[in-house]
Amino acid sequence: MSSVAVAGFQSSPVFVALERALESLTDAQRAAEISQIGGIYEIHLTNSRRQAAIWTIDLKSTGTVLKGSFRTADVVITTSDETFVDIANGRVSPLKAFQTGKLNTRGNIALVNKLDSVLKVCVALSCRPERGSEEESDRGHAGGVNAADVYLIIHVVNAIDPLRINDAV
Repeated sequence: MSSVAVAGFQSSPVFVALERALESLTDAQRAAEISQIGGIYEIHLTNSRRQAAIWTIDLKSTGTVLKGSFRTADVVITTSDETFVDIANGRVSPLKAFQTGKLNTRGNIALVNKLDSVLKVCVALSCRPERGSEEESDRGHAGGVNAADVYLIIHVVNAIDPLRINDAV
């Protein structure tokens, strides 16, 4: 189990995928992504059993995902586990969730739109098999998350949706 996985949360695989994606980047690629995003996110989620969990995503200095609250966040996002999964899967935008009262923010709201694009990339990567897994063998290819894939997908998303990624902060 990943160090950021939390049992009972549908969104846990999103944070695990983000952790893997960031870990797979080279130092130069990670520095470029940190430079582009430039924020620390604190995500507060509540699941259907009213259990709470907090994740910190540091895309300002270290390029890491942590379970819990560890640093002063530039933006704090509070929502349900279900809404966060919908945002990560692209079923609802953070703006729409905010407008309908399903998501609350404190701090730099412009960073929320940048996180939306990062989450979409990580959800896409999480669908790929782990290296050495049975599923990977069945597919007959190397699979898994690798730095080149992460870097390429992030930059393709940037090119397709520049208003979300490059929103001035």
